[in-house]
Amino acid sequence: AMRLFSETAAGLLDDIANQAQDASAASPPPWPRPPLRTGRRPPALIGDLHRFKADYLKAMAHPVRIRALEILRQGEATVGDLGGHVGPEVGNLSQHLAVLRRAGIVDARKSGLSVLYSVRDPEVFAVLDALRVVFSHRVDSMQTVLAADEATGGSEGVPAGPDGAGRGGS
Repeated sequence: AMRLFSETAAGLLDDIANQAQDASAASPPPWPRPPLRTGRRPPALIGDLHRFKADYLKAMAHPVRIRALEILRQGEATVGDLGGHVGPEVGNLSQHLAVLRRAGIVDARKSGLSVLYSVRDPEVFAVLDALRVVFSHRVDSMQTVLAADEATGGSEGVPAGPDGAGRGGS
């Protein structure tokens, strides 16, 4: 009798477990589950954005690359076209363009035997324009300091020469 009871109880438990599994698979619970609280910041999306910005700016962080981007503002260009504007001393222009391409800043497409480069997202020019404004503010600030220095006789902050007099004077 005990064995019969065990088998019947086991069968009932299996039926209940199967029904519960079918019900949970068919529909979510009627109440929303609270978010897990781990004590940490949201997923790494914020960190990913900072990393993206740093990598993007790092790829642009060379005068040759910035000059190439300024030239590409006018439209597509080949390495030869860019080299004519960037300067003959830049023998590794292709390597600079490869850095920009890996960072997703420029695209390259074949046209016959040539490779044409173009800027992927024109918003890159807004970044360059913003940096130009920052540079302009810096120059204006230095001009203000120089003008104030000249107004006071031009010797403020000028180290004394060997005879104790300031530079550039009589």
